[in-house]
Amino acid sequence: MTAPTTTSTNPKETTVTNPAPNTTVEPAQTAETDPKGTHAPEGTDPPVETGEGNREAAAYRRKLRDAEAERDRLASAVTTYQRRDAEALVGSRLLSPADLWVAGAKLEDLLADDGTVDPAKVDAAVDTVLEARPHWKPQGPRVPRDMGQGQRGGTVGGGTSWADVIGGR
Repeated sequence: MTAPTTTSTNPKETTVTNPAPNTTVEPAQTAETDPKGTHAPEGTDPPVETGEGNREAAAYRRKLRDAEAERDRLASAVTTYQRRDAEALVGSRLLSPADLWVAGAKLEDLLADDGTVDPAKVDAAVDTVLEARPHWKPQGPRVPRDMGQGQRGGTVGGGTSWADVIGGR
């Protein structure tokens, strides 16, 4: 009597060639089969048991999702604070501190090993921005040409003169 030979090209199918007489070959239990031996349809989760273990696992999954959401929220807040710190270090060296990001600076390039904003790296980034875009540097205060002295522009001969005011006395 020869033993059956099985060949399989698909893990869900088992083909038996040269079976032994009066033997039944059962398919192997796959990941798609629950412990009771029923097959779950493709693309669906296995049936949920009402046992204590599944409820406990579901509670842990909920806690995990909540912890991940909190982690993402806190990471976003830290990124916001780091960007604000970097912009504060830019100060008035650029027309707008936000121009640092417009010029293509990356926050991760401005951080020290401990995660704080490194002032030397921010200074280097600002220098790089000003080399590429010197017109982004704020200009000094403009001094008006007339400094408030002398005759102002206006119409010649129009208006009231001192002679008109004093002459009538």
